[in-house]
Amino acid sequence: MQTSMTLPEPITFEAAIELTQEWLDRWATGSWTTAEFTTAAAQLVTHIAGARGFFVVYLTDERSIVDPAPEALVVALAQSPDQVLELLVKNLAMAAAMVVIHERSGDGAMADQSRRTSRRSGNLLQQLDQYFAAHPILLAKAASPSITELLHQLRTAATEQTGPFADFLERWGYDDLQRRAIVRAIEHVGVQPGR
Repeated sequence: MQTSMTLPEPITFEAAIELTQEWLDRWATGSWTTAEFTTAAAQLVTHIAGARGFFVVYLTDERSIVDPAPEALVVALAQSPDQVLELLVKNLAMAAAMVVIHERSGDGAMADQSRRTSRRSGNLLQQLDQYFAAHPILLAKAASPSITELLHQLRTAATEQTGPFADFLERWGYDDLQRRAIVRAIEHVGVQPGR
């Protein structure tokens, strides 16, 4: 299977969702190797809409093939830190907050899905943090803050309602319990200061 492909231009969020689902299906059924899947994903996440669509599908997929994320995918994602890192941090926050919503409504299945999304987001952030520690030049060339800084900013927004993520949390209307869940998710990631 050829993995060098031409993505539709401009790549839309909806197209990225469809492509990611198709690629995950190919990978899960064995018609694509891990290398083919990660090569395609690397191309998609160079676009912000592509990265958004990719994470919507990848982080919520029920199949075990995505757990844990293969090292090749971590390397692919690390090539586009400006598109990937803030989205992963936001996915961590949104999924942690949604656990609270689903638990309030008594929907255990949806709460479990949100936990899985939060866990996968956190795991990818941990893996990327380790990768950037070994390859600091990649993040040094990026406009994106480090994972540690992004998580610190999110924590500040959740606890003090200030900083770059304050508007994001306010826009979603997260209450105190949801904000505490976000802080716990950040703590679970446990990246080391100084990166």
